[in-house]
Amino acid sequence: MTAHGNLPEWLLYGLGTLLSLAALRMLWQPDRWRALAWAVGWGSLAAAGALCLLVAADCGRYRAVVSGAVIATVAVTSQAIAGTGTEKYRARVATRSGTTHDVELSGNHWIFDIQTIRCVVSWCPLHLYRGRHFYAARAQQADRLPGYDTVSVRDPDAGIDVWRSLKRIPRLRGIVQIGETSTAQIPVLDGAIYEIRIDAEGHLSVSDTGH
Repeated sequence: MTAHGNLPEWLLYGLGTLLSLAALRMLWQPDRWRALAWAVGWGSLAAAGALCLLVAADCGRYRAVVSGAVIATVAVTSQAIAGTGTEKYRARVATRSGTTHDVELSGNHWIFDIQTIRCVVSWCPLHLYRGRHFYAARAQQADRLPGYDTVSVRDPDAGIDVWRSLKRIPRLRGIVQIGETSTAQIPVLDGAIYEIRIDAEGHLSVSDTGH
């Protein structure tokens, strides 16, 4: 079990390693013809072991949902632009997983969103999240809605995207619930230090601790 979540990641790694070793051991037989006959079946077993390792690696990038926990902070600062009499804003986004991103802000608000994976059967307490994007609104132009500069705050995938894979299998919805949720539009205020918190249901709330 990782220090960051309630997923028994070691179990997936262990299962994947054992399956791979078992497949190799069964193929290494004196009777090579018999080993060849078993190759397809045990090759599938080895593939299943490799898949377990990839799933474990990707799930290790998620964090457990802990009600009331701060999952990210956003600190906004301003800097005068010489000779213009105007200011530009910058946001420093720091996530619970330890990543930090500096983002230029030209608009008047920002949004943060996450992905969630939750086991909905009673005997499985699994509930995980992973930060996904920080959206910085661009300055609005005449008669045009503002667009967004999108910054990825997620760790790189480990060869397989578990969240996306589960989303493509509708029959698992009775066991695993996947979702995505975001903050409301949060205003850009100089000196603000925003804390993004998650509740037991995976919803996000934001408070300004810098004013």
